[in-house]
Amino acid sequence: GEFKAQEEEIRRYLEDYLPSYMIPNYYVEQDNIPLTSSGKIDRRALKKLDGISKKNEGIYVEARDGLERELCKIWSEVLGIEESKLGIEDNFFRLGGHSLLAIKLISRIRRKYDIEIKLMSLFDKPRIKDFKLVIENELGNKKIEKVKKVEKIERLREKPVRCELS
Repeated sequence: GEFKAQEEEIRRYLEDYLPSYMIPNYYVEQDNIPLTSSGKIDRRALKKLDGISKKNEGIYVEARDGLERELCKIWSEVLGIEESKLGIEDNFFRLGGHSLLAIKLISRIRRKYDIEIKLMSLFDKPRIKDFKLVIENELGNKKIEKVKKVEKIERLREKPVRCELS
């Protein structure tokens, strides 16, 4: 309830001043900051993130087609989250993703679909439903390239080949 509203307010404030990779993925409500006898933060006494779900607490929207389901599967493997907890509205970076995991994700997608996708496309479109469009676009370009290659081969076959024998 109230803490979740404060969390969103904090996130929006930080987005104005920090790059997205520096904004925390999780927030834990603490009654006070525990200190050591020397006045430093006692990290061992802070609440742990173990019990906190990585699931986006926004609106859950289930995958609608095969590509979205496959992306949910890949994301779950890369992020270490149960596939059933991933929806197409979930944001890769809010689920714990960072630049190294982004590289891993893009690499898996490149191998699986044999397409070339830029790493920045994930930063630009970090939700599955939006990132899917990037993949569909690249898959469409790949099909067009294949058709052009086949047409070129067919044109070459149609041309008579002259060969002089002496």
